Amino acid sequence: MKKILVLIVLLSSNYIWAQTIPNAGFEQWSQQGPSMFPTSWFGSPGVLISSNAHSGNYAVLCKVDTATNPKTKLVDTVPAMLYSGAATMGPPLKGKSFGGYAFSGNVLPDTLSGWFQYSPVGGDSCRIIVNFCHWNTSLNKRDTLGFGTKTFGDSVKKYTQFNVKIRYRSAITPDTVFIQFMAADPRNGKHIGTALLVDDLSWVGGTVLGIEDAFYKANLCLIYPNPEQGILHIKMQGNSKLKSISIYNALGQLVLQSNNLEINTSGLPKGIYTLRITDMDEQYDIQKFMHF
Repeated sequence: MKKILVLIVLLSSNYIWAQTIPNAGFEQWSQQGPSMFPTSWFGSPGVLISSNAHSGNYAVLCKVDTATNPKTKLVDTVPAMLYSGAATMGPPLKGKSFGGYAFSGNVLPDTLSGWFQYSPVGGDSCRIIVNFCHWNTSLNKRDTLGFGTKTFGDSVKKYTQFNVKIRYRSAITPDTVFIQFMAADPRNGKHIGTALLVDDLSWVGGTVLGIEDAFYKANLCLIYPNPEQGILHIKMQGNSKLKSISIYNALGQLVLQSNNLEINTSGLPKGIYTLRITDMDEQYDIQKFMHF
C-alpha cells in the first residue's frame, strides 16, 4: 500500500491534530462523466491515469492535447489542468468553488511537497498553485488567506521532489484548500505533447491554530550553536527556569524530550527541527534549529 506522508503536529502530550490531502498518492480513480479522474480530484481533458508511479501503483498524468468544445464544436489545445476537490461543492464553499476540499485540523502547513516528472514541448512551463481560503459572509465572496505557486520549465526525466512555499496574510482559520496543477501555463504557451506527471503529495511543517497565546513568550531563551552538530545549549533569559524541552521533526512528530539545558542531539537525523521550551510558569517559546 502506498505510503502517504501526513503532516502531524503535536499540540500537547495528549492530542494530535492532522491536515491531510485527499487521495494524495492518486491510488483511487473513479468515473466522472465520460472520463476517469483521481477520486477527490477533477480536471480538464488530458488528465490521465499512469502506472509510472513514484510509489504504489498509480500517478496522475496531465498531458496537453486537443479537445472539442461541446458548445462551440471548435477544436482547441487544452493545457491539462488538475484540481483538488470536486467541481461543485456545498457550504461553506457556497457552490462557487472551482475545486477545493474542506480544511480540517489545527495546522496551517508551511509547504506543499510532492514528486514530479516533466516533459515540456515548445518552451512550455508547468505550474503548481495552492490557495487557503475562507468564505466572507459579509461580502459574499471568498477571501484568500494563504497562497503559494511554483513554475518549472526544464525537462525532468526522473522523479524529483518539488516544494511550494505557502505565505499567509491572515490569522483567520481557512475553510477551503485549493490545489491546482497545470501541465502548461497558458500565459507562456501550450503545445501538444507536453506532459506533467505528479505523485505522492504531502504537507510539510506548519503553524498551530486555535491556541491561546497567553503563555507564549518570545525570546524566553537563547539556543546555541545553530546550526549544531550534536550538542544544543539552552540559556534561559531573566528569572525564567526551565521545566521541559520538546523537539519535533519536520513532520511535527515528537522525537526528543528533556529537562536539561544541554541536549545531546547526535542521535537525530540531519534536518531542521522545532524546539518548544516551557518554563516553571508555564510560559513557552518555540524556536527552530538545524542539526547536521
